[in-house]
Amino acid sequence: ERAIAMGAGLSPKQAKAALQAMTFEGTHRGDLWRTPFVPAGRDSLVVLTTAMKNPNLVWVIDNWMKLGGLNMSERGPAFEQFVRDEIGRCETQLPLAVFPRSLVLEEDDVREELDLVVRLGKTVLVGETKCSIYPTEPYDLCIYRRLLSAAADQVSRKAAFVRKNLEQLERKTGWEGIAAKCHSVVPVVVTNLPLGPGFSESEVPVTDLHILTRYLVEGRLDQLVIAGAHGVEEVKRVVQFYNSDEEAEENL
Repeated sequence: ERAIAMGAGLSPKQAKAALQAMTFEGTHRGDLWRTPFVPAGRDSLVVLTTAMKNPNLVWVIDNWMKLGGLNMSERGPAFEQFVRDEIGRCETQLPLAVFPRSLVLEEDDVREELDLVVRLGKTVLVGETKCSIYPTEPYDLCIYRRLLSAAADQVSRKAAFVRKNLEQLERKTGWEGIAAKCHSVVPVVVTNLPLGPGFSESEVPVTDLHILTRYLVEGRLDQLVIAGAHGVEEVKRVVQFYNSDEEAEENL
């Protein structure tokens, strides 16, 4: 504990809590990648150096935050806003507009809240954002797949609601003429993880922010890249999304 406190600049109480969080308990839910300190006696610990040197940092940090009592559901609204902001910052020649906040549409007693609404010419993209913890176990992966499936059903329903309420959409977004000109409302699920993008759930495409912004900015995705010490050296495979503004709308 003293070494951790000195090395990390923590108080003795904080160092003790950190050590407990990273010590393997031997339970069925324990994981050596998250808890690389293994008890080897009453006052001794063995350090698994491989787990310390080569962790999945995204997964480890997520689990440490959860263990520390952070309400992980609070990340959802922050991720929504991050997605909107990043798309809004895209430097592109396409006729692109993104509504800067979540958008609520209402009809009679039905109310739908849209996480992401993007206009690309005459096409409207309706997105459902999902911010999840990286799944590493079969059970966790199953839960994640169910989450994506449920999100696909949600955004399909919301896209259908938008199609019936285009005039309200135009009024609330200020996108003049979209009610009369819109020829397509496209649903999409946007996840924070690299698991799922490129596939579909219930005929709804799943993507991440990287692929979505590459679509809007460059119109292509470098899929197989050889990199060295100085960065990218050779691109072996490229996915070309479109070659014109019209194709960008049609292929979205």
